[in-house]
Amino acid sequence: MGIRDATKTMLAQALDELLKTTPMQKVSITALCQQCGAERQTFYYHFKDKYDLAQWMLFRDWDTALAQFGGNYSAAQLTAYLETIRGHQLFYKRLYNDEMNALLPKFIFQQEADRIRARVQESLGGGKLSETQELAVLFYVNGCIGTVISWAHCGYRTPPERLAALHYSMLASLLRDVRSI
Repeated sequence: MGIRDATKTMLAQALDELLKTTPMQKVSITALCQQCGAERQTFYYHFKDKYDLAQWMLFRDWDTALAQFGGNYSAAQLTAYLETIRGHQLFYKRLYNDEMNALLPKFIFQQEADRIRARVQESLGGGKLSETQELAVLFYVNGCIGTVISWAHCGYRTPPERLAALHYSMLASLLRDVRSI
């Protein structure tokens, strides 16, 4: 890990620590820097604001889970990501409760929509999706994201591998049904 990533990781750990006692919307950059002994300029060198840091943390967790499986998105990779979410429960729960509306369009929704749209296009042999097919993709993506948020709010009771398997069975249904719409 380079110095740049080490600094980002240090700031991420400080945010994790602050979220144990402070809601995301009340975390200040000053408190974040004090928590890890960094200067404000250091923070702003790496991130434009605390939401940018949180987004970096989401990407880091996603990329780490994806790398474990050679970059192939699969039920096993999704399970690894869900286990990461469960392992950082407080961070994710605070984001889902406090700030998810700010982060959702930036990270989760767009990334998932792009990934699913590409899978649907591939299953159809390429080309642009019809308006109805595009709506089916958006419906599926919103359902997946809503399920994960509900899963977090309900205390992570469903095992990650079960939730990932359910998402993949629904994806198989989408890929099958999108041909007829």
